[in-house]
Amino acid sequence: MKALFSALIGLVVPAWVRESVLGDLEEEFHRTEQRGGRRAALRWYAREAVSLSARYAIERWHRNPDVSPQRSLKDRLMTDLKQALRNLRRSPGFAIVAVTTLAVGIAVTLSVYALIDAVLFRPLSSVEPDRLVRLGTRTASSQSASRFAFSYSDYVDLRSRSQTLTSITPTALTPLVLRVGESTSEILSEIISGDYFPMLHVTTGQGRLLGPSDDYPGAAPVAVISHRAAQRHLADREPVGATIVLSSRPFTVVGVAPPEFGGTFIGAPVDAWLTVGSADGFFRRDWRTTRLSACCRDSRPA
Repeated sequence: MKALFSALIGLVVPAWVRESVLGDLEEEFHRTEQRGGRRAALRWYAREAVSLSARYAIERWHRNPDVSPQRSLKDRLMTDLKQALRNLRRSPGFAIVAVTTLAVGIAVTLSVYALIDAVLFRPLSSVEPDRLVRLGTRTASSQSASRFAFSYSDYVDLRSRSQTLTSITPTALTPLVLRVGESTSEILSEIISGDYFPMLHVTTGQGRLLGPSDDYPGAAPVAVISHRAAQRHLADREPVGATIVLSSRPFTVVGVAPPEFGGTFIGAPVDAWLTVGSADGFFRRDWRTTRLSACCRDSRPA
């Protein structure tokens, strides 16, 4: 990954300054690696490479051929600025299109970096993320996992018969309508077992997390919400102990997850967690006994 961003600098940064830029980045990379580890150093290197490449791309786009590399950075920037202003006065339509295109390109680059950062650089909020696996199923004619859908009965069998996995927890990613007072919005929730938070070694931000004592048929309707949801929907009150309505069903908030935790699905941040024991209203009626997928019912209020 580091070599990819170095190649990006090699393509964009002018030859007369390229070696110096790469040398400075390499030195700072090693210092950052010693202070915060390799992942932090890679994140820093990627950010600096994208920033420098964007700056030199803009400079190359507007460069005056009469500008000498030996001139000071301030002189070159002022010359480029004057040239850009002259071009803007002469053909504002073209300038607007060029600037818009450049802005879109930079936005796409930053979006790609954000995705790479989320998938490659940021591990799940667990003590041992390299020991986590997500189980999949396959058909008799397929040799690879084809889906991640299990029935609840399958989960019970896996939990009771597994001899190699330390802990197994089911998760169901479910959109729900959140209502707090008169305000409503759609959020993404995760329906989990009582082993979910202990298995991931997640610590609470406020209040407490859900556990085995909350996960049994007919359990009290309690929920944990994300730090983001607490700030967005319960900023004017104490979140722990507040009552929220999830798809027409009232739940008591017993805890707020730490800011860095957003569930176990990359790119799908979760805002509320409920236990399987209190999820009867969100699944088909025979979900505890059928061998078909649990298959959430429509979670939007009628």
